[in-house]
Amino acid sequence: MTMSADSMIQYIPVMSIGNLSVDDSSFSTEFLENLLEGNIGEKIKKSVVDLLRNTPLPPLDNIDSALQQSLGVLETLESFFDFIEKNSIQDLIRQKYGPVMASNFGLAMNTTIAFFRLLKSRLENVTSADAKIDLDLFARVIEGPIFRAYPQDSELPYPSEISIEMDKATREMRQSVIFMLNMAAFWTLIMLTVGLAKYEPGLHPGQIDQIEQLLRDWTLDFLIQVNESLQVKLDVHGPFDISIPTLTEDGALADMGLDDYLERLE
Repeated sequence: MTMSADSMIQYIPVMSIGNLSVDDSSFSTEFLENLLEGNIGEKIKKSVVDLLRNTPLPPLDNIDSALQQSLGVLETLESFFDFIEKNSIQDLIRQKYGPVMASNFGLAMNTTIAFFRLLKSRLENVTSADAKIDLDLFARVIEGPIFRAYPQDSELPYPSEISIEMDKATREMRQSVIFMLNMAAFWTLIMLTVGLAKYEPGLHPGQIDQIEQLLRDWTLDFLIQVNESLQVKLDVHGPFDISIPTLTEDGALADMGLDDYLERLE
């Protein structure tokens, strides 16, 4: 049988994230400069498509192996989250780029941590009997129009927007692939922001504005997509600061859309 969208979404993003190294090479000057040219959202999305085209996913015909690799990636990410917190990356962002980017980064980090911990709890209960994948269908989807169209703008497309005028299995696979791409793009944005805290590439105000907006918009989009796809409302409180800047006219950028989400969590 073909894996359901819910089960598929649970682990494909983790394997794609595993291809985005979290060692120091990820923060190279070349990495930063390539993503900072022009429309940053589009450049991030293009980099994700190129990466996933050029770096094969683990063999999907061995689900047990794929699940174990995904759990290993999650363990590595936990160490990386600790690194970000212990090295006061959010404070560096605040000092270099201001309170709006720092607040938006905090929300993005809290969302990512909550999502990966949810994912880990689900993966630990998945067995190969639960996860059967139509490999031919998967290959057709990733070679189809989704990859070609994905980098064309800076928006994160919603998996639910996939046309219903197709068979259920194809629709669910396409939804899963879109979710995979969105998760990888969101993670790349976080990696870029961490890199900007560690290095000084000389951002101009327009680039700062783009990153602030992407951190806000992509985080809120991803929260909605997790709620929609997995029927879960992630708790985005802590460990990182998400307080809204009050001493700047740009505080509304960090605030937009967040209050409604937090109210639902109370």
